[in-house]
Amino acid sequence: MIYYIYYNQQQLGPLSVEEIGQYNISPTTKVWREDQDTWKDAIEFEELQQFFLKTPPPLEIIPPPIELGKNHPIAVHPHLYSEQKVNEEKKYIEKNGFGAREKQPMFKRLFSFKGRIRRLEYGLSMLIYFIYVLPMELIDENDLSQGFAIFWLLLFIPMVWFNFAQGAKRCHDRGNSGWFQIIPFYGLWMLFAEGDLGKNEYGDNPKGEGNISY
Repeated sequence: MIYYIYYNQQQLGPLSVEEIGQYNISPTTKVWREDQDTWKDAIEFEELQQFFLKTPPPLEIIPPPIELGKNHPIAVHPHLYSEQKVNEEKKYIEKNGFGAREKQPMFKRLFSFKGRIRRLEYGLSMLIYFIYVLPMELIDENDLSQGFAIFWLLLFIPMVWFNFAQGAKRCHDRGNSGWFQIIPFYGLWMLFAEGDLGKNEYGDNPKGEGNISY
């Protein structure tokens, strides 16, 4: 039996059934067979139905349950959170991943003793303070100009305040009082120690990691 098909806006033929199978015809592909008077849809020819591309139904993929991890604030203090808040946090993590909260800009409140700062900001603050005090350690008092000495003294109180304020906020990041910075070598330890994950009593995690509302 001879066939013609209208495929990709072209009339192709003469073709056998086997040759038609080389084309990805659909049920609505127009076909003419030599024993027919008119063109018909391919679905009307039983011998051609084997060639229709069948697409499987959408596969429903069920994601694995979200695990918050043992260090997540909800896992550490589950009694502080409602079931609704837990579900909201899981949905947020599923969509955005861990650590996706907005990071706190550095040097936002230079002279404030409230809030928290990360290790990088604390380290840069200590570097700024070191650069400020370095000239007085290296230059002999007799070699200092009067203008420079006055300028240095004018900055003394703001710089000391800045140093203690940044130190206090770094202590807060570790969940400690700002007075901890007067402990010998504790300032050095704060350059390397991780801050608390998520919100603590002093505010949100400055890196945005694990921050959720109580």
